[in-house]
Amino acid sequence: MRWLALLVLPALLLAAACNGDGDGDGSSTATIEAGGTPGAEAFGEEGFRRFVPLLQDALDRQDVAFFRDRALTSPVVCEAEDLEGGLGKPECERVGQSYDGLGVGYWGEGGGDVPVEKAIGLIESLLGSVLPDASDDFGDGALRVYALNVSNERFDAIVTAIVETPEDLPGQGPQRVVLGFSWAGAEGRWMTTGFVTAREDGAADLLTPSEQVRDIFYPYWERYED
Repeated sequence: MRWLALLVLPALLLAAACNGDGDGDGSSTATIEAGGTPGAEAFGEEGFRRFVPLLQDALDRQDVAFFRDRALTSPVVCEAEDLEGGLGKPECERVGQSYDGLGVGYWGEGGGDVPVEKAIGLIESLLGSVLPDASDDFGDGALRVYALNVSNERFDAIVTAIVETPEDLPGQGPQRVVLGFSWAGAEGRWMTTGFVTAREDGAADLLTPSEQVRDIFYPYWERYED
């Protein structure tokens, strides 16, 4: 099931990236450069690298609104087969239910489009429980962009921190967590199409990716240094 999930989640987040303006190649609105349309952000690989410090600043400020405003959602309308649930299925309670969805993957378990406010709630929970003074083999507990996965079609920022274990999850004390955000150019700025979340051993998978993880999930993984 673990590697089945790894195969599904990249497709989930890449498909979401195609919801932006243009032809859906991940750089569809990348014609805007610095000094172009007023207020627009530069796209493409160079533009994304310019954007990452803005992302880090939002993390430093624990700015939940930054992620809410930049959520590139997809409309979800629940059908009968969705009520059964399962890998990659939307979260549905009744036929005809609709919501604005954002892609959320749980490392090693699967994922799908969840209501955007639930997705933002996961981010808010992370921002509110960071333990910056804690440390482990990956460094201190501060919330930061740790790695990138960037090409002319993929724009991912891998964010990590050490947090207190939530009461509704097994374990006690601090634990390392990761959110792997996927981004796409739309509406003149960088928008997140969703994220993968991982804890403990799963976090290590994303922070020290094996050759298999690189091949399947993050082929352009690189350590980020600001």
